[in-house]
Amino acid sequence: MFWQIGYIVAILMLLLYWDGPNAIWGGASLGFLIGVVVALFCDGFDWWLVAKSVAVTILIGTVVEFVYRLPKR
Repeated sequence: MFWQIGYIVAILMLLLYWDGPNAIWGGASLGFLIGVVVALFCDGFDWWLVAKSVAVTILIGTVVEFVYRLPKR
């Protein structure tokens, strides 16, 4: 159940921040690369591992994007 909620939130963030380069899409790209590399070294290639990696890095990118938009003092 936890991962399904994470996937839904990650997809919503990708759709909300569709335009232009940002930390969310950068996180998705980096998460895909990391997930593929890690999955290559595991027994049998697991696409769910790649999906989890992408979802986690999208959520990290979302936090980075929101922190960047905070007012500066």
